[in-house]
Amino acid sequence: MRRVLTITDNDYSLITSHPEINSLRFYDTIPDFGNLTAGVFAVAYSQKTPVLDIMDFTPKVKRWLNTTSQSVGNWVSKEGTEQSMNALEIAEVLVYKDGIPLEVINDFLQKNNRIGVLGFDVLQIPRYKVIFELKIE
Repeated sequence: MRRVLTITDNDYSLITSHPEINSLRFYDTIPDFGNLTAGVFAVAYSQKTPVLDIMDFTPKVKRWLNTTSQSVGNWVSKEGTEQSMNALEIAEVLVYKDGIPLEVINDFLQKNNRIGVLGFDVLQIPRYKVIFELKIE
């Protein structure tokens, strides 16, 4: 746990400086490693990636399924895909394609007193964790 008055570029780079990080998830609680999609309020990408975070990908697929007239394909039905997507209880979150602005992170920290950040690789495996807690003087 890192106690800070504000999150700086140096603090943020603790997790973004690792080249294997594909996406960052920002949590309003300490992340629950039993359910890494709960408590997420934003996803950010610190570099261009062809692999979307599941928190970004799933709502897009759900929207597409709701609007397409296609039956999907030879091996998969639209209904089967809808059932699979609905089994994932993933809420739509804010997505920052070019990194999340520090002022957004700091505004949330000021309101919530704590923010959790997990860095995920392209296989959606968490690789790095930082918990920032507001230092109250």
